[in-house]
Amino acid sequence: MARGFSLIGRLLFSVTLLWASVFTAPGTRTVAAGRAVGQWDSTIRLPTERAGLGGLGGGVDEKEEEAEETSGTRWALLVAGSSGYGNYRHQVVELGGFLMSNVCHAYQLLRRGGLKEENIVVMMYDDIANNPLNPRPGVIINHPQGHDVYAGVPKYERLDESSEDKRRIFMEITETMMHRTHLDRSIDLIGKLIFGSNSGPAILRAVRPSGQTLVDDWDCLKSMVRVFESHCGSLTQFGMKHMRAFANICNGGISREAMEEASVSVCGNYNSAMWSSSMRGYSA
Repeated sequence: MARGFSLIGRLLFSVTLLWASVFTAPGTRTVAAGRAVGQWDSTIRLPTERAGLGGLGGGVDEKEEEAEETSGTRWALLVAGSSGYGNYRHQVVELGGFLMSNVCHAYQLLRRGGLKEENIVVMMYDDIANNPLNPRPGVIINHPQGHDVYAGVPKYERLDESSEDKRRIFMEITETMMHRTHLDRSIDLIGKLIFGSNSGPAILRAVRPSGQTLVDDWDCLKSMVRVFESHCGSLTQFGMKHMRAFANICNGGISREAMEEASVSVCGNYNSAMWSSSMRGYSA
């Protein structure tokens, strides 16, 4: 049973999860390359491309492209689960008699297609290119006459346990997570102080009817955000999700003085340090 599970697991994870793993942020849609009658199109299509004549792609609709550019960020996750030089072949998937490129080749195609390097996540054991059995050290090919598809693929190296860089990065991650927790709790407590424990959370999350603006007084929104950040630290990009809460505080007729009093009460003892608005500026 254990051996059977191992074989099944290897088969499942050896497949380059290209079709299922190229995805987009909410608001975008994915479009897979298709095969025309008697032909195979090896191009990895981006969401802004759509099939044209014969299924081989017939250009990009300008209106569609403009809509895609403003609707979200495209991401790709490329995964190869097998390891060892003996599994070199497992990095290549045979689909309908045609070879789909391994993750390295897929990475090159996505980069040439315009996807940003920072938006491509590659997960592989990376034990083939420099394997002693590899006749072409440092090179990975996806077919006998193929060129090197390993060059340029991002490499992630584990830092030494005692590394100063590792300690610093760990501290930054820890402080970031703590500040995010602080922001969520502070907004919640301020809402309860202003509107009451029972009504506060619901009022802060309330969505206005369609057709109404987020806030009646934009200057008030800007003021409330600055009051909060002065005492509780920068919202950062993470905290921008609470902008509706600040808008609802303004829509509820809460004065700047009341907001300041609540912010001081909740965040008076918080050491914002690196999150101070004096260092990062205001979000509004």
